Amino acid sequence: MQLAAQVTEVTADPVSQCGCHDLKTAKAVKGFKPSQVQTNPQIKYCISMDRKELKAQVIRRHHAAEQSLRSYISSGEQKHLHRFRTGIKKLRALAALVEQAAPVKLLHDTLQPIKKTFRAGGEIRDAHQYLQLGQQEQTAPAGLASKEKQMKKHAKLFRSEKRKHIKRLDKAKGALIRKLRPVKNFELNRFYDRELLAIGLGLQHAESEEQLHDSRKRLKVLLYDLPVVRHVLKLQISEDYLEQVQTAIGDWHDNLLASEHFPSLTRQTLEQRKDINELTADFYEKATSPADLALQQID
Repeated sequence: MQLAAQVTEVTADPVSQCGCHDLKTAKAVKGFKPSQVQTNPQIKYCISMDRKELKAQVIRRHHAAEQSLRSYISSGEQKHLHRFRTGIKKLRALAALVEQAAPVKLLHDTLQPIKKTFRAGGEIRDAHQYLQLGQQEQTAPAGLASKEKQMKKHAKLFRSEKRKHIKRLDKAKGALIRKLRPVKNFELNRFYDRELLAIGLGLQHAESEEQLHDSRKRLKVLLYDLPVVRHVLKLQISEDYLEQVQTAIGDWHDNLLASEHFPSLTRQTLEQRKDINELTADFYEKATSPADLALQQID
């Protein structure tokens, strides 16, 4: 019953939620002052994120990803490769937000040009993590040396194709910017509320590795976009709690994959899964509580 009430509230018509639908309508309200855009939560709730603001976000995230990519190609340090892939995920997160809230059909397809580079970088990073685990084991698994040799070969090839990677990244940025559309703040609120409800249900009924991992990916979209939309969200979202959940699932997933080669991790993986179940109980309530209250609930 409580869940149904939440869905009904968030899907109501925006005009019935407050007295204005956008800034133009707000200006027509008797006694309206420009300063109210910042101080009146009703007006602030209805103004949309325009294309200019969204474009600035794309450019900022693209620049960060490109700088990390150039740094990895120059130095070969894994931290830069990780930051590059995180930068691409942040671009994907913004595309997912606009695609669902604007809405714009198949907006995520605009990032297809960089997909090959992203995947190639992921293979290098996965191999690096595998080697790190292997070096920590008392008995190194068979083929560790050949795995390291293969990783270095792939990394060398990746770093030799700088122009190709930069061109793909620029092409993806341009395609994404061209398809951007303004997003109403009401739709942003509805997007976050629906996603949190869906993630909570997914975590509650997750029976497979894929379902739990999918919940984490959806969580990361919300976290990546939160700094951009926090000022217009009516929900009080506990960022610390969401970060704790996605980190716990990420650590579990890494160990689960690694346990296929390192059996010593199997027990730890099972314990992590139990911890996730406890952590994500009453997920929606914890996720939408003030940060300090949410953390008290899981202590």
